[in-house]
Amino acid sequence: MNWPVLKDIKWLAYQLTSILSVLTGLILAVGSNSYWVLFVLLSMLLMGLGMSRATKLTR
Repeated sequence: MNWPVLKDIKWLAYQLTSILSVLTGLILAVGSNSYWVLFVLLSMLLMGLGMSRATKLTR
């Protein structure tokens, strides 16, 4: 990982929100709540945005 990516606040926010979203989805899935799918999809979207931002920062 490059230092410009680690210093970027927006990338860090995408990654942390993605991790918290997937944890929330996991807790909801264990509790048999059907909203877990929404959180998992949100996590995948945020992870994709973070990856594209990291790619732009390293070029």
